[in-house]
Amino acid sequence: MKNLLTILIIMTFCLISSCSDSNDPSNKATLNIKSELTQGTVQLTDLVNKEISVLKTEVDSVRINKVRILLSRIKLHLKNNSNENDDKAFHTGPFIFVGDSTDSYFDLANGQIDAGTYEKIKFEIHRFEPNELSQYKNNQTFKDFATDNRYTTIFEGIAYKNGEAYPFIYDGTVTANLSLDFETPIVLQENITTNIYFQINPFNLLKSGGSILDPRDEENRNNIDNLIK
Repeated sequence: MKNLLTILIIMTFCLISSCSDSNDPSNKATLNIKSELTQGTVQLTDLVNKEISVLKTEVDSVRINKVRILLSRIKLHLKNNSNENDDKAFHTGPFIFVGDSTDSYFDLANGQIDAGTYEKIKFEIHRFEPNELSQYKNNQTFKDFATDNRYTTIFEGIAYKNGEAYPFIYDGTVTANLSLDFETPIVLQENITTNIYFQINPFNLLKSGGSILDPRDEENRNNIDNLIK
């Protein structure tokens, strides 16, 4: 997942009327985290030009139309602090990373967090426990993850071979605790809204070494799951 995600950070000065008073002793900063899918199609011709082979030449191209990943427990880690107990919790409950072929950004998590300088963000690829399924199985957002299979990742797309289109859904059950370093530490301040953009490139979802994995092939499942985490 560390190789999958690109992180963009934009600091936006808020209008004073819409932000907390700078004299507020709570010292909270506003943080918005958004998600996006980039470069929806991986094509054989592009890969050949880059001297990358396609595993068993199974497909000419793969288009990912939508990616959904079940996540939980966002924390931010303070700069120059080795004590993980000091990590600042931002979001605890389950939420969905969403990216699709429309090039749109989706709200991942929004809220407030202690102002400070942070050097990494942590979160979990989450799998519902069996006793949680009844709570989420009728929820429009979570129902596809609250099945007996308890999926954690769902990719929808189309594989193309010799002019034929083959729709597919890849669903996995991989879990992981992830920690992503910011390229430079971010400073979260009062009266400033920080927007963090997570971007996933499907090329990195399917590329393994010098090959592109066909998501329809069950033999590729373990390799794809390893790329995700």
